[in-house]
Amino acid sequence: MSIYAVPSTTFQAVLTGAPSSTTVNVQVLNASTGNVSVARSSTSIVENPAGSGTYIATRTAPSVTGEYVVVWDTAGSGSLTSANTTSEELYVTGTPPTPTTTATGEQFSMSLSALRSEVLNHGFDGTIYSSSRLNQYLNDALGELSAKAQYYGEEQELTMTTTAGTDWVAFPTGMSRLRSVRLTDPPQDLQLVDLRDVDRTGGTTGSPYAYAVDGSGITLFPKPDGAYALAIRYWRLMSPLTADTDVPSLPARYHRMLAYYAIARCFEGEDDPQQAAYYDAKWTQAVKDLKLDLVFPLTDGPRQVKSIWDSGAIKQGWGLW
Repeated sequence: MSIYAVPSTTFQAVLTGAPSSTTVNVQVLNASTGNVSVARSSTSIVENPAGSGTYIATRTAPSVTGEYVVVWDTAGSGSLTSANTTSEELYVTGTPPTPTTTATGEQFSMSLSALRSEVLNHGFDGTIYSSSRLNQYLNDALGELSAKAQYYGEEQELTMTTTAGTDWVAFPTGMSRLRSVRLTDPPQDLQLVDLRDVDRTGGTTGSPYAYAVDGSGITLFPKPDGAYALAIRYWRLMSPLTADTDVPSLPARYHRMLAYYAIARCFEGEDDPQQAAYYDAKWTQAVKDLKLDLVFPLTDGPRQVKSIWDSGAIKQGWGLW
């Protein structure tokens, strides 16, 4: 049976079927190099129950993650042979994150290093799945989440003033998806139209009342004939995690979902499609849960739809449904 432990913490190894009341030794070897990681010793080993031939050894795991071998022997101070030795696998995985509780009751706030540890705790070799590789997987998840689930925590607004004769405005830096464009003085939502419709209008100028998506920005229509206060509301890309102490810009209860994505990528690297598919499914479900929870929250108030005959602010003609 394999043993799993975290670095530099105690674990217990068990030997069964050995001669009763004899000297038993244990050592730990690095499975890759064969080097001794924990020296051979007979200390801190007890036979329990007495006379049963079952021995329990308490040892401290190596400080480096990886695969090791626990080697038992009943040779005493004599030579080791195949007849008096046996072994079992030891996997030293990352340190599990310590759950934290904030004043609002949010749990499991996880930093970048804690997320990496969560991934490695699933039995992956830290020498193969390095910090930089896991950081890439976790940031890939963050980027995919930004594109798939625009929730209010990502919402930003850029305010600016138009320039007379200039109708093209670049998207805000770090934008994931555009939400709305409006004039703020006086307040007026700009209508989204097809770029081809704008192209066919010629050089009309005036106060903009429409816009079209045009490459990496928007084209206003009509072309501004002066300075107008403009507000662009959008969902931003979440900031990448770079330092070990960085925390995702998500509610804490959704931090662990990033690890699901990374675990799936690691199982792909292990040529284990079943486990990869399992964690991909957990990731997909977590994205759906986040969207239901944060993107489209339900309220107790009535919902209203505009009458086709009215426009502008809420007024007579709006209906309840």
